[in-house]
Amino acid sequence: MSTVHFVLQGKGGVGKSYAAVLLAQYLRQRGLPLSCFDGDPLNQTLGGFASLDVAFEAALMKSQAMWSESAKSLANQGLNAALGTAREKIAAFSEEACRREAGAVRAATESGLDRLERAAGRLARISWVSFAAAVIALAAGIVLIASRFFH
Repeated sequence: MSTVHFVLQGKGGVGKSYAAVLLAQYLRQRGLPLSCFDGDPLNQTLGGFASLDVAFEAALMKSQAMWSESAKSLANQGLNAALGTAREKIAAFSEEACRREAGAVRAATESGLDRLERAAGRLARISWVSFAAAVIALAAGIVLIASRFFH
């Protein structure tokens, strides 16, 4: 079973490199298989010890390729999540707009029906008035004809 030891700290000058070198020398003296990776491109302390077989450049290149693929994967996941969220928001917005517009369409339809009913009522009154005028005109015509006929 392999064991990985990391010597990490955000602050400089606390002895990370010193602790890493001591740990590496101890493991090497015990005859344990050892690979050292120095991740500091500016201060490659472990690289100064040839006996520790420090593989900085190869590890860095491999890490950069892996980070690049990971970054692409994360970017794609982020874009897919953003697109999914945008689709959901658009669908919700469209649904809300339809509900709002449905209310407006319903109100306009009801208003239009009310106006049609009032217009139909006026038209019925006008029809009765027209009918009454026609009856009066007919009666007047009959009276005129009768008065000429009997005169």
